[in-house]
Amino acid sequence: MKAVITIGLLLITCSTFAQVKHDYNWALGHDSNLVDSTFGGTDINFNTNPISLSYVFRDMNIEPTNTTMSDAEGNLIFYSNGCKIFNADHELMENGDNINPGQVHDIQCDDAYTVLQGMISLPAPGHDSLYYIFHQHLIYLTNPFDVQIDQLLCTTIDMTLDSGKGAVTLKNEPVINSILAFGQFSAVKHANGNDWWILAPGDTSNLYYSIQITSDTITEPSVQAIGLPFSYSGGGSGQDLFSPDGTKYARYNQTDQVYLFDFDRSTGQLSEFQQLTVADTAYSGGIAFSPNSRYLYISSTFHVYQFDTWAADIQASKIIVATYDGFEDPFPTVFQLMQMGPDCRIYINSGSSHRSFHVINQPDEAGLACDLQQHSFHLPTDNFRAMPHFPNYRLGTTPTYPCDPSIEFPDFPTAVSELEEAGVEFSLYPNPTSGVLRLELPEEVQSITITNALGMVMRRWSAGGFLREWVVEDLDLVEGIYYCTVKTEEGDLTRAFVVIR
Repeated sequence: MKAVITIGLLLITCSTFAQVKHDYNWALGHDSNLVDSTFGGTDINFNTNPISLSYVFRDMNIEPTNTTMSDAEGNLIFYSNGCKIFNADHELMENGDNINPGQVHDIQCDDAYTVLQGMISLPAPGHDSLYYIFHQHLIYLTNPFDVQIDQLLCTTIDMTLDSGKGAVTLKNEPVINSILAFGQFSAVKHANGNDWWILAPGDTSNLYYSIQITSDTITEPSVQAIGLPFSYSGGGSGQDLFSPDGTKYARYNQTDQVYLFDFDRSTGQLSEFQQLTVADTAYSGGIAFSPNSRYLYISSTFHVYQFDTWAADIQASKIIVATYDGFEDPFPTVFQLMQMGPDCRIYINSGSSHRSFHVINQPDEAGLACDLQQHSFHLPTDNFRAMPHFPNYRLGTTPTYPCDPSIEFPDFPTAVSELEEAGVEFSLYPNPTSGVLRLELPEEVQSITITNALGMVMRRWSAGGFLREWVVEDLDLVEGIYYCTVKTEEGDLTRAFVVIR
Protein backbone atom coordinates (compact mmCIF):
# COMPACT_ATOMS: atom_id res chain seq x y z
CA MET A 1 0.00 0.00 0.00
CA LYS A 2 1.05 3.59 -0.55
CA ALA A 3 1.95 5.46 2.61
CA VAL A 4 0.01 8.67 3.19
CA ILE A 5 1.94 9.87 6.23
CA THR A 6 5.66 9.29 6.68
CA ILE A 7 7.15 9.60 10.12
CA GLY A 8 10.67 10.77 9.61
CA LEU A 9 11.51 11.87 13.06
CA LEU A 10 12.73 10.36 16.23
CA LEU A 11 15.54 7.84 16.18
CA ILE A 12 14.47 6.51 19.54
CA THR A 13 14.43 2.83 20.36
CA CYS A 14 11.22 1.43 21.72
CA SER A 15 11.26 0.83 25.45
CA THR A 16 10.49 -2.57 26.91
CA PHE A 17 6.86 -3.54 27.27
CA ALA A 18 7.38 -4.55 30.89
CA GLN A 19 5.03 -1.71 31.81
CA VAL A 20 2.23 -0.69 29.47
CA LYS A 21 -0.06 1.67 31.37
CA HIS A 22 -1.33 4.00 28.66
CA ASP A 23 -4.92 3.70 30.01
CA TYR A 24 -4.18 4.25 33.72
CA ASN A 25 -5.63 7.79 33.86
CA TRP A 26 -9.16 8.79 32.83
CA ALA A 27 -10.01 12.50 32.45
CA LEU A 28 -13.75 13.25 32.80
CA GLY A 29 -16.07 16.05 33.85
CA HIS A 30 -16.96 19.62 32.99
CA ASP A 31 -14.83 22.76 32.90
CA SER A 32 -14.32 24.29 36.34
CA ASN A 33 -15.64 27.53 37.71
CA LEU A 34 -15.28 29.36 41.01
CA VAL A 35 -19.01 29.47 41.77
CA ASP A 36 -20.40 25.94 41.41
CA SER A 37 -18.22 23.05 42.61
CA THR A 38 -20.43 20.48 40.85
CA PHE A 39 -18.71 21.66 37.68
CA GLY A 40 -15.08 20.68 37.30
CA GLY A 41 -12.77 17.93 36.22
CA THR A 42 -12.72 14.43 37.63
CA ASP A 43 -9.68 12.17 37.21
CA ILE A 44 -9.75 8.41 37.83
CA ASN A 45 -6.27 7.08 38.62
CA PHE A 46 -5.55 3.36 38.35
CA ASN A 47 -1.88 3.74 39.36
CA THR A 48 -2.87 3.75 43.02
CA ASN A 49 -4.02 0.62 44.78
CA PRO A 50 -6.88 0.91 45.42
CA ILE A 51 -7.78 3.24 42.56
CA SER A 52 -8.48 6.88 43.41
CA LEU A 53 -10.77 9.72 42.35
CA SER A 54 -9.75 13.38 42.40
CA TYR A 55 -11.19 16.78 41.56
CA VAL A 56 -9.14 18.73 38.98
CA PHE A 57 -9.52 22.41 38.20
CA ARG A 58 -9.21 22.76 34.42
CA ASP A 59 -10.52 24.96 31.64
CA MET A 60 -11.86 22.15 29.47
CA ASN A 61 -15.31 20.65 29.16
CA ILE A 62 -15.01 16.91 28.43
CA GLU A 63 -18.08 15.33 26.88
CA PRO A 64 -18.69 12.52 24.33
CA THR A 65 -15.51 13.10 22.27
CA ASN A 66 -12.53 12.53 24.52
CA THR A 67 -9.24 10.73 24.92
CA THR A 68 -6.69 10.45 27.73
CA MET A 69 -3.10 9.21 27.28
CA SER A 70 -0.53 8.15 29.85
CA ASP A 71 3.03 7.09 29.18
CA ALA A 72 4.09 3.45 29.51
CA GLU A 73 4.71 3.95 33.24
CA GLY A 74 1.21 5.33 33.83
CA ASN A 75 2.03 9.06 34.09
CA LEU A 76 -0.63 11.32 32.59
CA ILE A 77 0.80 13.14 29.55
CA PHE A 78 -2.17 14.61 27.61
CA TYR A 79 -5.92 14.57 27.09
CA SER A 80 -8.39 16.11 24.62
CA ASN A 81 -12.10 16.88 24.20
CA GLY A 82 -11.97 16.88 20.40
CA CYS A 83 -11.41 20.65 20.25
CA LYS A 84 -8.05 21.18 21.98
CA ILE A 85 -5.31 19.18 23.67
CA PHE A 86 -4.12 19.77 27.25
CA ASN A 87 -0.83 18.59 28.73
CA ALA A 88 -0.28 16.98 32.14
CA ASP A 89 -0.26 20.43 33.77
CA HIS A 90 -3.87 20.90 32.57
CA GLU A 91 -2.75 23.66 30.21
CA LEU A 92 -3.11 24.00 26.44
CA MET A 93 -0.37 21.95 24.79
CA GLU A 94 1.89 23.82 22.39
CA ASN A 95 0.05 23.95 19.02
CA GLY A 96 -2.79 21.98 20.66
CA ASP A 97 -5.64 24.27 19.61
CA ASN A 98 -8.02 24.05 16.62
CA ILE A 99 -8.45 20.26 16.54
CA ASN A 100 -11.15 19.21 14.03
CA PRO A 101 -11.32 22.64 12.35
CA GLY A 102 -14.41 23.81 10.49
CA GLN A 103 -17.98 24.96 11.09
CA VAL A 104 -18.75 22.36 13.74
CA HIS A 105 -15.61 23.32 15.66
CA ASP A 106 -16.55 27.01 15.46
CA ILE A 107 -20.04 26.32 16.84
CA GLN A 108 -19.38 23.54 19.37
CA CYS A 109 -15.91 24.19 20.71
CA ASP A 110 -16.86 26.88 23.17
CA ASP A 111 -18.15 23.75 24.88
CA ALA A 112 -16.93 20.38 23.52
CA TYR A 113 -17.04 18.12 20.45
CA THR A 114 -20.04 15.79 20.42
CA VAL A 115 -19.05 12.55 18.65
CA LEU A 116 -19.39 9.57 20.98
CA GLN A 117 -16.27 7.40 20.77
CA GLY A 118 -14.87 9.96 18.32
CA MET A 119 -11.17 9.90 19.37
CA ILE A 120 -8.52 7.34 20.22
CA SER A 121 -4.84 7.77 21.15
CA LEU A 122 -2.04 5.36 20.24
CA PRO A 123 1.70 5.22 20.98
CA ALA A 124 3.63 5.22 17.71
CA PRO A 125 5.25 1.83 17.05
CA GLY A 126 9.01 1.90 17.65
CA HIS A 127 9.02 5.27 19.46
CA ASP A 128 8.67 5.92 23.17
CA SER A 129 7.87 9.67 22.93
CA LEU A 130 5.68 9.89 19.83
CA TYR A 131 1.89 9.55 19.98
CA TYR A 132 -1.04 9.71 17.57
CA ILE A 133 -4.55 10.95 18.16
CA PHE A 134 -7.02 9.69 15.55
CA HIS A 135 -10.25 11.69 15.49
CA GLN A 136 -13.44 11.84 13.45
CA HIS A 137 -14.25 15.12 11.69
CA LEU A 138 -17.89 16.21 11.82
CA ILE A 139 -19.68 18.41 9.27
CA TYR A 140 -23.17 19.91 9.11
CA LEU A 141 -25.22 19.01 6.06
CA THR A 142 -28.22 21.35 6.16
CA ASN A 143 -28.59 22.35 9.80
CA PRO A 144 -27.00 21.59 13.19
CA PHE A 145 -29.27 18.55 13.57
CA ASP A 146 -28.14 16.91 10.30
CA VAL A 147 -24.50 15.88 10.61
CA GLN A 148 -22.02 13.51 9.00
CA ILE A 149 -18.49 12.20 9.56
CA ASP A 150 -16.55 13.07 6.40
CA GLN A 151 -12.97 12.21 7.44
CA LEU A 152 -10.78 10.41 9.92
CA LEU A 153 -7.94 12.73 10.88
CA CYS A 154 -4.61 12.18 12.64
CA THR A 155 -2.73 14.51 14.98
CA THR A 156 0.83 13.75 16.10
CA ILE A 157 2.35 14.66 19.47
CA ASP A 158 6.08 14.67 20.28
CA MET A 159 6.58 14.46 24.04
CA THR A 160 10.25 15.49 23.87
CA LEU A 161 9.24 19.05 22.97
CA ASP A 162 8.40 21.99 25.28
CA SER A 163 10.63 20.72 28.07
CA GLY A 164 8.88 17.35 28.16
CA LYS A 165 5.35 18.77 28.24
CA GLY A 166 4.83 17.79 24.59
CA ALA A 167 3.81 19.66 21.47
CA VAL A 168 1.66 18.95 18.44
CA THR A 169 3.80 18.52 15.31
CA LEU A 170 1.37 17.37 12.59
CA LYS A 171 -2.28 18.36 13.05
CA ASN A 172 -5.58 17.35 11.43
CA GLU A 173 -3.93 15.22 8.73
CA PRO A 174 -6.52 13.17 6.73
CA VAL A 175 -6.01 9.41 6.82
CA ILE A 176 -9.45 8.36 5.54
CA ASN A 177 -11.34 10.65 3.16
CA SER A 178 -14.69 8.84 3.10
CA ILE A 179 -18.10 9.13 4.74
CA LEU A 180 -17.83 7.11 7.95
CA ALA A 181 -20.14 5.80 10.65
CA PHE A 182 -20.87 8.31 13.38
CA GLY A 183 -18.78 7.71 16.48
CA GLN A 184 -17.56 4.21 15.73
CA PHE A 185 -13.94 3.29 15.02
CA SER A 186 -11.46 1.24 17.02
CA ALA A 187 -7.85 0.08 17.14
CA VAL A 188 -6.13 -3.25 17.77
CA LYS A 189 -2.53 -4.48 17.79
CA HIS A 190 -1.19 -6.13 14.64
CA ALA A 191 -0.21 -9.81 14.94
CA ASN A 192 3.45 -8.72 14.89
CA GLY A 193 2.93 -7.15 18.34
CA ASN A 194 4.20 -3.72 17.26
CA ASP A 195 2.03 -2.18 14.54
CA TRP A 196 -1.60 -1.07 14.93
CA TRP A 197 -4.74 -1.56 12.90
CA ILE A 198 -7.45 1.11 12.79
CA LEU A 199 -10.85 -0.15 11.64
CA ALA A 200 -13.49 2.43 10.69
CA PRO A 201 -16.94 1.37 9.40
CA GLY A 202 -18.48 3.28 6.52
CA ASP A 203 -21.72 5.19 6.94
CA THR A 204 -25.02 3.30 6.27
CA SER A 205 -23.15 0.58 4.37
CA ASN A 206 -21.38 -2.73 4.88
CA LEU A 207 -17.97 -1.19 4.09
CA TYR A 208 -15.08 -1.29 6.55
CA TYR A 209 -11.92 0.80 6.11
CA SER A 210 -8.68 -0.46 7.68
CA ILE A 211 -5.34 1.32 7.94
CA GLN A 212 -2.06 -0.01 9.33
CA ILE A 213 0.24 2.07 11.52
CA THR A 214 3.88 0.94 11.33
CA SER A 215 7.09 2.42 12.76
CA ASP A 216 7.32 4.96 9.94
CA THR A 217 4.07 5.02 7.95
CA ILE A 218 0.31 5.22 8.11
CA THR A 219 -0.95 3.33 5.09
CA GLU A 220 -3.67 4.13 2.61
CA PRO A 221 -6.96 2.57 3.70
CA SER A 222 -8.07 -0.77 2.33
CA VAL A 223 -11.80 -1.36 1.98
CA GLN A 224 -13.74 -4.55 2.69
CA ALA A 225 -17.43 -5.21 2.08
CA ILE A 226 -18.90 -7.73 4.52
CA GLY A 227 -22.10 -8.35 6.46
CA LEU A 228 -25.21 -6.16 6.40
CA PRO A 229 -25.51 -2.38 6.06
CA PHE A 230 -25.54 -0.49 9.34
CA SER A 231 -28.07 2.27 10.00
CA TYR A 232 -26.98 5.86 10.50
CA SER A 233 -26.86 6.74 14.19
CA GLY A 234 -26.07 10.45 14.17
CA GLY A 235 -27.67 10.76 17.56
CA GLY A 236 -24.59 9.04 18.90
CA SER A 237 -25.93 5.71 20.10
CA GLY A 238 -23.81 2.61 20.29
CA GLN A 239 -20.16 1.61 20.22
CA ASP A 240 -17.74 -0.70 18.42
CA LEU A 241 -14.64 -2.49 19.73
CA PHE A 242 -12.24 -5.40 19.42
CA SER A 243 -12.09 -8.22 21.94
CA PRO A 244 -9.05 -7.95 24.24
CA ASP A 245 -7.36 -10.86 22.43
CA GLY A 246 -8.00 -9.18 19.06
CA THR A 247 -9.78 -12.16 17.51
CA LYS A 248 -13.27 -10.62 17.38
CA TYR A 249 -14.81 -7.29 16.41
CA ALA A 250 -18.29 -6.16 17.46
CA ARG A 251 -20.51 -3.11 17.03
CA TYR A 252 -23.95 -2.17 18.30
CA ASN A 253 -26.76 0.30 17.89
CA GLN A 254 -30.42 0.10 18.85
CA THR A 255 -31.66 -0.32 15.26
CA ASP A 256 -29.32 -2.96 13.84
CA GLN A 257 -28.56 -4.58 17.19
CA VAL A 258 -25.22 -6.43 17.41
CA TYR A 259 -22.84 -7.21 14.53
CA LEU A 260 -20.14 -9.73 15.44
CA PHE A 261 -17.13 -10.72 13.29
CA ASP A 262 -13.91 -12.68 13.51
CA PHE A 263 -10.80 -10.56 12.89
CA ASP A 264 -7.42 -11.52 11.41
CA ARG A 265 -4.69 -9.45 13.07
CA SER A 266 -2.21 -10.35 10.30
CA THR A 267 -4.30 -9.15 7.35
CA GLY A 268 -6.71 -6.67 8.98
CA GLN A 269 -9.67 -8.52 7.46
CA LEU A 270 -13.06 -9.39 8.95
CA SER A 271 -14.84 -12.73 8.50
CA GLU A 272 -17.63 -14.93 9.90
CA PHE A 273 -20.27 -12.21 10.19
CA GLN A 274 -23.31 -12.84 12.39
CA GLN A 275 -26.05 -10.62 13.78
CA LEU A 276 -27.21 -10.91 17.38
CA THR A 277 -30.36 -9.31 18.79
CA VAL A 278 -31.22 -7.99 22.21
CA ALA A 279 -34.86 -7.33 21.15
CA ASP A 280 -35.00 -4.10 23.10
CA THR A 281 -36.59 -0.69 22.58
CA ALA A 282 -33.56 1.16 23.92
CA TYR A 283 -32.61 4.65 22.76
CA SER A 284 -28.92 4.42 23.70
CA GLY A 285 -26.34 1.87 24.65
CA GLY A 286 -22.83 0.51 24.47
CA ILE A 287 -20.73 -2.62 24.20
CA ALA A 288 -17.78 -4.29 25.97
CA PHE A 289 -15.94 -7.61 26.05
CA SER A 290 -14.88 -9.38 29.22
CA PRO A 291 -11.10 -9.45 29.85
CA ASN A 292 -10.91 -13.11 28.79
CA SER A 293 -12.68 -12.17 25.51
CA ARG A 294 -15.44 -14.72 26.13
CA TYR A 295 -18.43 -12.64 27.22
CA LEU A 296 -19.92 -9.78 25.23
CA TYR A 297 -21.89 -7.20 27.22
CA ILE A 298 -24.53 -4.92 25.69
CA SER A 299 -25.87 -1.95 27.64
CA SER A 300 -29.27 -1.00 26.31
CA THR A 301 -30.74 1.91 28.32
CA PHE A 302 -32.82 -0.12 30.78
CA HIS A 303 -30.96 -3.45 30.64
CA VAL A 304 -27.49 -4.95 30.40
CA TYR A 305 -27.19 -8.21 28.47
CA GLN A 306 -24.46 -10.85 28.38
CA PHE A 307 -23.69 -13.13 25.40
CA ASP A 308 -21.30 -16.10 25.55
CA THR A 309 -19.22 -15.91 22.35
CA TRP A 310 -17.79 -19.39 23.05
CA ALA A 311 -21.25 -20.98 22.99
CA ALA A 312 -22.33 -23.12 20.04
CA ASP A 313 -25.41 -20.86 19.76
CA ILE A 314 -24.34 -17.37 20.83
CA GLN A 315 -27.82 -15.89 20.42
CA ALA A 316 -29.34 -18.52 22.71
CA SER A 317 -26.79 -17.68 25.42
CA LYS A 318 -28.22 -14.18 25.94
CA ILE A 319 -29.09 -13.32 29.52
CA ILE A 320 -30.09 -10.09 31.30
CA VAL A 321 -27.56 -9.33 34.04
CA ALA A 322 -29.06 -5.99 35.18
CA THR A 323 -32.27 -3.97 34.89
CA TYR A 324 -32.28 -0.24 35.65
CA ASP A 325 -33.41 0.28 39.23
CA GLY A 326 -34.94 3.76 38.80
CA PHE A 327 -32.14 5.66 40.56
CA GLU A 328 -31.53 9.36 39.71
CA ASP A 329 -28.33 11.36 40.21
CA PRO A 330 -29.99 13.82 39.51
CA PHE A 331 -31.15 12.37 36.16
CA PRO A 332 -31.97 8.69 35.52
CA THR A 333 -28.79 6.62 35.73
CA VAL A 334 -29.67 4.36 32.81
CA PHE A 335 -26.99 2.35 30.99
CA GLN A 336 -24.98 3.78 28.11
CA LEU A 337 -21.28 3.64 27.16
CA MET A 338 -18.97 0.92 28.46
CA GLN A 339 -15.19 0.62 28.89
CA MET A 340 -13.02 -2.05 30.45
CA GLY A 341 -10.60 -0.60 32.99
CA PRO A 342 -7.00 -1.69 33.61
CA ASP A 343 -8.34 -3.24 36.84
CA CYS A 344 -10.39 -5.82 34.83
CA ARG A 345 -13.74 -4.21 35.73
CA ILE A 346 -16.16 -2.83 33.16
CA TYR A 347 -17.41 0.71 33.77
CA ILE A 348 -20.75 2.03 32.47
CA ASN A 349 -21.91 5.65 32.31
CA SER A 350 -25.34 7.18 31.63
CA GLY A 351 -26.78 9.37 28.91
CA SER A 352 -27.28 12.54 30.97
CA SER A 353 -25.18 14.74 33.23
CA HIS A 354 -24.62 12.76 36.41
CA ARG A 355 -22.01 11.61 38.92
CA SER A 356 -22.73 7.89 39.13
CA PHE A 357 -20.91 5.05 37.37
CA HIS A 358 -22.07 1.45 37.21
CA VAL A 359 -19.45 -1.29 37.55
CA ILE A 360 -19.28 -4.94 36.45
CA ASN A 361 -16.94 -6.36 39.07
CA GLN A 362 -16.44 -9.90 37.71
CA PRO A 363 -17.00 -9.67 33.93
CA ASP A 364 -15.27 -13.03 33.26
CA GLU A 365 -18.07 -14.81 35.16
CA ALA A 366 -21.24 -16.13 33.55
CA GLY A 367 -24.66 -14.63 34.18
CA LEU A 368 -25.45 -12.82 37.41
CA ALA A 369 -22.10 -13.94 38.86
CA CYS A 370 -20.58 -11.09 36.84
CA ASP A 371 -21.75 -8.89 39.75
CA LEU A 372 -23.02 -5.70 38.11
CA GLN A 373 -23.44 -3.01 40.77
CA GLN A 374 -25.60 -0.04 39.75
CA HIS A 375 -24.47 3.50 40.67
CA SER A 376 -21.53 1.79 42.36
CA PHE A 377 -19.60 4.99 43.05
CA HIS A 378 -20.05 8.74 42.98
CA LEU A 379 -17.72 11.06 41.01
CA PRO A 380 -16.50 14.32 42.58
CA THR A 381 -18.12 16.36 39.76
CA ASP A 382 -20.86 16.04 37.17
CA ASN A 383 -19.99 14.07 34.02
CA PHE A 384 -21.90 14.40 30.73
CA ARG A 385 -21.63 11.17 28.68
CA ALA A 386 -17.81 11.19 28.82
CA MET A 387 -16.16 7.77 28.65
CA PRO A 388 -12.58 7.24 27.41
CA HIS A 389 -12.04 5.05 24.36
CA PHE A 390 -9.07 2.70 24.82
CA PRO A 391 -7.78 -0.31 22.87
CA ASN A 392 -5.96 -3.16 24.60
CA TYR A 393 -2.49 -1.60 24.77
CA ARG A 394 -1.09 -4.78 26.35
CA LEU A 395 -1.99 -7.19 23.54
CA GLY A 396 1.13 -9.07 22.46
CA THR A 397 3.07 -8.20 25.59
CA THR A 398 3.96 -10.22 28.68
CA PRO A 399 1.84 -10.99 30.63
CA THR A 400 -0.82 -11.40 27.96
CA TYR A 401 -3.84 -10.82 30.19
CA PRO A 402 -5.26 -7.39 29.26
CA CYS A 403 -5.60 -6.02 32.79
CA ASP A 404 -4.42 -6.32 36.38
CA PRO A 405 -7.01 -7.94 38.69
CA SER A 406 -4.86 -7.12 41.74
CA ILE A 407 -5.86 -3.45 41.50
CA GLU A 408 -8.38 -3.03 44.28
CA PHE A 409 -11.69 -1.23 44.12
CA PRO A 410 -12.07 1.03 47.17
CA ASP A 411 -15.14 1.79 49.22
CA PHE A 412 -16.05 4.83 47.13
CA PRO A 413 -18.88 7.06 48.30
CA THR A 414 -22.17 6.30 46.57
CA ALA A 415 -24.76 8.90 45.63
CA VAL A 416 -27.27 9.83 48.33
CA SER A 417 -30.63 8.35 47.46
CA GLU A 418 -33.40 10.75 46.51
CA LEU A 419 -35.47 9.54 49.47
CA GLU A 420 -32.71 10.25 51.99
CA GLU A 421 -31.98 13.60 50.40
CA ALA A 422 -35.61 14.71 50.41
CA GLY A 423 -36.30 13.40 53.92
CA VAL A 424 -39.92 12.49 53.13
CA GLU A 425 -41.96 9.30 53.18
CA PHE A 426 -42.84 8.88 49.54
CA SER A 427 -41.76 5.85 47.54
CA LEU A 428 -43.00 3.76 44.67
CA TYR A 429 -42.39 0.16 43.66
CA PRO A 430 -41.77 -2.08 41.85
CA ASN A 431 -39.31 0.00 39.86
CA PRO A 432 -38.95 -0.92 37.03
CA THR A 433 -42.54 -2.06 36.60
CA SER A 434 -44.49 -3.81 33.87
CA GLY A 435 -47.78 -2.15 34.77
CA VAL A 436 -48.65 -2.24 38.47
CA LEU A 437 -47.42 0.64 40.63
CA ARG A 438 -47.65 0.78 44.42
CA LEU A 439 -47.20 4.13 46.16
CA GLU A 440 -46.38 4.80 49.79
CA LEU A 441 -47.71 8.34 50.22
CA PRO A 442 -47.22 11.17 52.70
CA GLU A 443 -50.24 12.67 54.42
CA GLU A 444 -52.80 14.99 52.79
CA VAL A 445 -52.13 14.21 49.15
CA GLN A 446 -54.15 16.47 46.84
CA SER A 447 -53.32 14.90 43.46
CA ILE A 448 -51.08 12.36 41.72
CA THR A 449 -49.76 13.02 38.22
CA ILE A 450 -47.68 10.81 35.91
CA THR A 451 -45.77 12.52 33.09
CA ASN A 452 -43.43 11.12 30.45
CA ALA A 453 -39.85 12.23 29.81
CA LEU A 454 -41.13 15.12 27.64
CA GLY A 455 -43.38 16.48 30.41
CA MET A 456 -46.66 15.31 28.85
CA VAL A 457 -49.32 14.30 31.37
CA MET A 458 -50.10 10.59 30.92
CA ARG A 459 -52.27 9.94 34.01
CA ARG A 460 -53.80 12.16 36.70
CA TRP A 461 -55.87 11.52 39.82
CA SER A 462 -57.21 14.46 41.86
CA ALA A 463 -60.24 13.24 43.79
CA GLY A 464 -58.42 13.35 47.11
CA GLY A 465 -58.86 10.90 49.93
CA PHE A 466 -55.83 8.86 48.91
CA LEU A 467 -54.80 6.00 51.16
CA ARG A 468 -51.27 5.97 52.58
CA GLU A 469 -50.70 2.86 50.48
CA TRP A 470 -52.23 3.44 47.07
CA VAL A 471 -52.12 1.02 44.11
CA VAL A 472 -52.44 1.65 40.37
CA GLU A 473 -53.38 -1.73 38.93
CA ASP A 474 -52.58 -1.10 35.26
CA LEU A 475 -50.60 1.93 34.08
CA ASP A 476 -51.10 1.00 30.40
CA LEU A 477 -47.93 2.88 29.38
CA VAL A 478 -45.35 2.05 26.73
CA GLU A 479 -41.80 1.24 27.81
CA GLY A 480 -39.83 4.26 28.96
CA ILE A 481 -38.95 6.64 31.80
CA TYR A 482 -41.81 8.38 33.65
CA TYR A 483 -42.21 10.73 36.60
CA CYS A 484 -44.80 10.46 39.38
CA THR A 485 -45.53 13.78 41.12
CA VAL A 486 -47.48 13.89 44.37
CA LYS A 487 -48.99 17.26 45.26
CA THR A 488 -49.34 18.05 48.96
CA GLU A 489 -50.13 21.19 50.92
CA GLU A 490 -46.41 21.66 51.54
CA GLY A 491 -45.31 21.22 47.92
CA ASP A 492 -44.70 18.72 45.15
CA LEU A 493 -42.70 15.51 45.47
CA THR A 494 -41.47 13.70 42.34
CA ARG A 495 -40.03 10.22 41.80
CA ALA A 496 -38.84 8.65 38.55
CA PHE A 497 -39.79 5.15 37.51
CA VAL A 498 -39.30 2.90 34.50
CA VAL A 499 -41.86 0.87 32.56
CA ILE A 500 -40.54 -2.25 30.89
CA ARG A 501 -42.41 -4.77 28.75
